[in-house]
Amino acid sequence: MSNTKIVIVGNGIAGFSAASAARRMDARCELTMVSAESAPLYSACVLPEYISGKIPRDKTFVKTLKDYEHLNIKTHFGREVKEIETSARKVFLENGSRLSFDKLVLATGSESISFGEQREGVFRIKTLADADALLEHTGTKAVIVGSGAIGIEVAVALCFRGYDVTIVEMLDHVLPLGLDKKGAERVKTLLEENGIQVRVGERATGIQGGACVEGLATEKEELECDTLVWAVGMRPRVDLIKNAGVTLGEMGGIPVDKNMETSIPGIYACGDCVESLDMLTGLPGLSLFWHNANRQGAVAGYNCVGVRREYSGSQNLLNVDIFGNGWADYPTLHY
Repeated sequence: MSNTKIVIVGNGIAGFSAASAARRMDARCELTMVSAESAPLYSACVLPEYISGKIPRDKTFVKTLKDYEHLNIKTHFGREVKEIETSARKVFLENGSRLSFDKLVLATGSESISFGEQREGVFRIKTLADADALLEHTGTKAVIVGSGAIGIEVAVALCFRGYDVTIVEMLDHVLPLGLDKKGAERVKTLLEENGIQVRVGERATGIQGGACVEGLATEKEELECDTLVWAVGMRPRVDLIKNAGVTLGEMGGIPVDKNMETSIPGIYACGDCVESLDMLTGLPGLSLFWHNANRQGAVAGYNCVGVRREYSGSQNLLNVDIFGNGWADYPTLHY
């Protein structure tokens, strides 16, 4: 047992899993978690179900604030980390307070990629706040840019809410990272049979409108809409880390070893922000999936308190619910 001070930056599944594993092995370590979000752990995987109205907001939560109290985790929720000084072993928050650490876990997650100016009616769906904002918006005609898992499930969710929905994909088939053309054509057919227009091989070129979105221009035409959702992919959230001296990889994530340790001893990383080994290829890559983040977080947490664990590698599994043609009964496994 020790009084090791562990600071965890991020409150997604990776961060919570790291805290849980550390507490399981060490009852005396000092656990502190910082998150820009004010909510306890929720599942981003079920946000489309929340948007569609299939589940209420409270069902998106995986943990409550009492769960953090039970694990004796001191929380700083709704607080941004402004700077990390790795040599001084300190984390500085936006309110001027500072946290010292012996071990640091970076679980900063990922962020949605978007293009063009931000204006009323333009959304990204990554956080619970994003989903809340979309539900507060009043619209009838939506364009979804991107046809990955998030794009398709948000399109289906808005269709359930009565929107006229169009998907725009610049590549030649939907779910380009998960399916070949034959499988993608089946998905496209399912979407179109349920009233969603799908335009593949069509690149978005600009947002139309003034203060509010009025349409999307593509290489081929102009699509009228009052709601636009960017769903063109995710990238590791590492802006904070770039100035902390932690090495970044070729794909923009944080390279880690099998113990989830970064280039700086005593600083670990887990979840969407890391580059980890793919179990099939043996090559480093991004693994922006819940189940990988959960296992990575546990490995990081164990190693923080001196219990050796190794991460065997990531498996990228894709499941998408398309009007009941998917694992609708297991929404947390979607992506």
